[in-house]
Amino acid sequence: MVDPNSQKAYDAFARCFEIAAEKIREYEPDVIIAPMRGAVPFIDVLHIIDESFPLDKVEYVSASSVVHRRKEVLKGSFRNIIKASDAGEQTKFLSLDEVISGNSAAIVSKQFDAARWEYANDKARDSLGSPEQWKSIGSDDPGFKRAIEQHRAETIERMPYVTIGIVDKEKRDTIPEDRRTPAYQRMLEKGIVIPIETPSILSMDKIGFFPANYREGTDGEGKPVHLPVVESFHAGPRYLDFLKRIASIVGKDPAKISPCNVGKITDSYKWVPEELRTL
Repeated sequence: MVDPNSQKAYDAFARCFEIAAEKIREYEPDVIIAPMRGAVPFIDVLHIIDESFPLDKVEYVSASSVVHRRKEVLKGSFRNIIKASDAGEQTKFLSLDEVISGNSAAIVSKQFDAARWEYANDKARDSLGSPEQWKSIGSDDPGFKRAIEQHRAETIERMPYVTIGIVDKEKRDTIPEDRRTPAYQRMLEKGIVIPIETPSILSMDKIGFFPANYREGTDGEGKPVHLPVVESFHAGPRYLDFLKRIASIVGKDPAKISPCNVGKITDSYKWVPEELRTL
């Protein structure tokens, strides 16, 4: 097992993200989805490695398992991001995620699919007139159904989605096959996920490595919950040291390193449907 604090682990992690930066350049995404909290360090590292990394294309979404009503939050956020990004031409989406069992990447992908399908369905119906016209045609009419399906399929086709899965090889290798997420395996088979392995995801589950902190509240039963609103942003010494060490490995000046996209992170709640921002 590689010591996560060793130079070897850091060198491998930096190399993993050099490969990720190459894949992103090749794919040329129009929108880069950064699930919080895990992908916040990923974006910072990518920007250190590639100063031309398109920070303006990054949109942060609340995907942590601690987030209240996470699946609804993700689907609603994706609906709004898709709507804002759709200019009637091809719009390529790319997400980044941590992978051990593959569950997190699969959840994000599934909610994106659901949001894209709903958006495409609404666009298809809008293209065929008003609800009054649908009634006159008859929603069970075969021609009407075919027109809806074709328009919906065309909208989905021009909104391709892939995810770069940063695979923690040592942890994933300890998980039996029957405990790995089947949906992630299907994503691999369909080419939806681009896996990039590293011996250890150095930023995963580390206290002090999550500069974005969610608003806390209590549900109807008095249980503490986290709302999909960033209450504060604090990059502590451990996190900054991590970024500076990566910078040294890739030949950048550590003194010039700082977290990026702080404004986008703290404003990410704007994508969340209003009714899901509060209890």
